[in-house]
Parts: sequence; C-alpha cells; structure tokens
Amino acid sequence: MPFQKGNKLAKGRPKGSKNKATDIQKFEIQNIFFNLDEMKRDFEMLSPDKKYDIRMKAMSFFYSRPAVEL
Repeated sequence: MPFQKGNKLAKGRPKGSKNKATDIQKFEIQNIFFNLDEMKRDFEMLSPDKKYDIRMKAMSFFYSRPAVEL
C-alpha cells in the first residue's frame, strides 16, 4: 500500500528533533578527540613558533578577515 496524501496516522519524526544515534556518536567523538586538559598540556609543550602558528590559524574562527588586502 503506497503512501497517500493526507495520511494523518504516520506523521514521522517531528521537525527539528535529533537522531539519537547521531547524538551518541558525536558525544563519543568529542570525548575521544577534544579532551580540554590534554589539549592545554600539549599546547604548552609546543615550541613558540608552533604556538604562534596555531594562534594565527585560530584567529580566523573568532575574527573576520579584512576586506582589503594589506
């Protein structure tokens, strides 16, 4: 029996609701890769040149790029 327009019995997943499996996977990945204490410790062990490079790359996430090239 194919789907018929106007069917009120099966409404499907509500708009904006999240997929449970995806949420669990995102949480697990976050715990594996983004341990904040470990990241801070690793950052302190880097050379000054590497720290500067990381800071410059991270700035693009916080500030917009200038419209005019300097």
